[in-house]
Amino acid sequence: MIKNEGIYKLSFPLITTSYLYDFYITIILIPLWWILGLNFIIFHFLVFLCFFKFFIKIKNFKIPHSLFFLFGYIMVYIFSIILNFNPYSVSRVVASFYNLSFWCIGAVVILLIYNNCSENFILKIFRAFNLFGYVVIIIGFFAYISYFLNLPYTRLSSFILYIIPSLENLKQTAPLVYSSLSLTLIYKDYFLGVGLPRITFIEVFPTALGGMLMLLVPINYVYFKLKKYKTIFEKILDRIKIILLFLMLVGTFSRMAIFGFIISFLIVFCCGNIRKNKFFIIGLIIILLNIIAIFLIISPKFIIDKILEARKGSSITRFSLYRFTIEEAIKKPFFGYGIKPRTEVWDIPIGSHSTYIGAFYKTGILGSFFLCGFLFLVVLKWLKLRYTIVQKKFFYIWQCIGMCIISSLIWMITDDLDATPIVCFTFFVMVGILLSFEKLIFKNI
Repeated sequence: MIKNEGIYKLSFPLITTSYLYDFYITIILIPLWWILGLNFIIFHFLVFLCFFKFFIKIKNFKIPHSLFFLFGYIMVYIFSIILNFNPYSVSRVVASFYNLSFWCIGAVVILLIYNNCSENFILKIFRAFNLFGYVVIIIGFFAYISYFLNLPYTRLSSFILYIIPSLENLKQTAPLVYSSLSLTLIYKDYFLGVGLPRITFIEVFPTALGGMLMLLVPINYVYFKLKKYKTIFEKILDRIKIILLFLMLVGTFSRMAIFGFIISFLIVFCCGNIRKNKFFIIGLIIILLNIIAIFLIISPKFIIDKILEARKGSSITRFSLYRFTIEEAIKKPFFGYGIKPRTEVWDIPIGSHSTYIGAFYKTGILGSFFLCGFLFLVVLKWLKLRYTIVQKKFFYIWQCIGMCIISSLIWMITDDLDATPIVCFTFFVMVGILLSFEKLIFKNI
């Protein structure tokens, strides 16, 4: 029911509601999509449903300049797939269009938010992620209890896989889709040579969950700063939730997600306080320079080796794949291969495990130029906005967006944005809010 001018009207979520409210519903229901096994396709359906609502109601719309670079990347990607599809199997071509669809979703999300963003919408999105954070903690506790008590709930089947068992065949032909259908909560993995529980629920694999939690922590923290609490108990509960989300981020053992979170925090803190606390920032820079000096004295190779050896098998596989991918990409430097093939050497396609290297392999120099140009303009926009913010509430939102975007850019060095539904959706929601942010700031001056 929606109240309008004192009159209650019957409303059906995702049908009669506004498309911006649908974003809120989409986030709230992420655990349901996961249980049903719909994560791999639900964001596509809901985003393009929202676009349809937008298209039939809007008379004119505006496009942020930076979005043209993303459009350029998409067009080069499409051209590259069409140019190279002939020698590949149908399944690999379909998989490539599936990866491409995530960038299309991103472009649509940005366009929708940019044309109808409001302060109320931002707070609703943050509230949705706040509620989602509680659900993540509940599922996390269930996963750890199942693991330590040896209960048979660490691996489950989604509703779709339960009613259509034949979808098990996707394990060989479409492992990424199968990962959304087979719900792995937690499993034993080795870190620093020690067997430890590693969580992977909600997302398709642990590093994707790491990326999701890397975004959830700052969003929940900023919501905590913006929310007006009625009771002290509610405030304490939210604080505990943020701490637990961070501990779960550590529990993913996703080194790049944890590293991205820490570095983004330092960058955002420095950029946000450089005017206010100049002497403190100078002191912090001196400390960081000393850390770098110690790093150089001890031997960078020794430290890097220790980090890589934390999960040695994973590191060796990734770097071998990166080296081979770059060697192959150089052979088609301008438009790339478009399609990521599978080989017998690796159990993952060539061009995987890095958004940037993957973009170079798939779209060549031209596509990489458009993608990097888009990301550069997004970061530049964020930096410029610092000098226009006066109100504290907008400053908190600016900090949150900065942490989400910068940490994601770091995380994408070793992970694919176009293979992780929740991370991809959340990242582009934050970008959409950022590109709309200037209008909101000036509206409230």
